[in-house]
Amino acid sequence: MEIFPLYGGLPKTRQLTQLLNGLRAGELAIIPTDTNYAAVCWLASKKGINRLYVLKTGRHEKRITLICADLKDISL
Repeated sequence: MEIFPLYGGLPKTRQLTQLLNGLRAGELAIIPTDTNYAAVCWLASKKGINRLYVLKTGRHEKRITLICADLKDISL
């Protein structure tokens, strides 16, 4: 687990590259939102989606929220 502090400015390019590579490899990330923290994964990563299900619900029967730029992104 790596922590990328965001205090006092924007994250560095190297940190963003590491984060994106991890997400693409199926890892999860915890990111701040305006009210709380969110667990996120790469939408095209089945490994990441499975990990998110286990983290959030413990099983695949419950629904989770997907946020994507365009509806075409969800037709995996």
